[in-house]
Amino acid sequence: LPIFVQATVGFGFAVVFTPLLSLFMSARDAITLSLLLSMALSLSLYLGDRPRASFRTVLPMFVAATVVTPLGIYALVVANERALRIGIGVAVLLSVFGTMLARRPERERAQHWWHTLGVGVLSGLMRGSTGMGGPPVVVYEHWRGAPSDAIRRRLLAYFALTGISGTLLAAGQG
Repeated sequence: LPIFVQATVGFGFAVVFTPLLSLFMSARDAITLSLLLSMALSLSLYLGDRPRASFRTVLPMFVAATVVTPLGIYALVVANERALRIGIGVAVLLSVFGTMLARRPERERAQHWWHTLGVGVLSGLMRGSTGMGGPPVVVYEHWRGAPSDAIRRRLLAYFALTGISGTLLAAGQG
């Protein structure tokens, strides 16, 4: 189911996989496994997608996310099990409600650097601490109002980049 969700809409693997897996193992282990599998899945989906979005379209968001991901990972390392489970639940709820409430404009809104940096920071913190950095990016892309195929392509590019950097940063911090 998580792979089907990710392959179909370009996001959602961690939002489905992490909570389910955390029922059977520690939240920290579920988040770690989710980061690894999500990276492999996102990269393979990006490489198989045609036409691909340029990495340049998500670069500011990616840089911001990468800079703050270590703070999220630090929270993951020091938080107790209950706090991690609450964080996972909050991330899932944010994903659901944010997607439901995102209003689609008549035409695509312009991308401003302060929006993309803010979304990247929030995504990096959530990715490092819960393994789910997608909700802020998904809500932002829907708010911008691009056609669905453009959103999916940008999400695939973003998750391919952050999957690699997030996994490397997590491995570096143990």
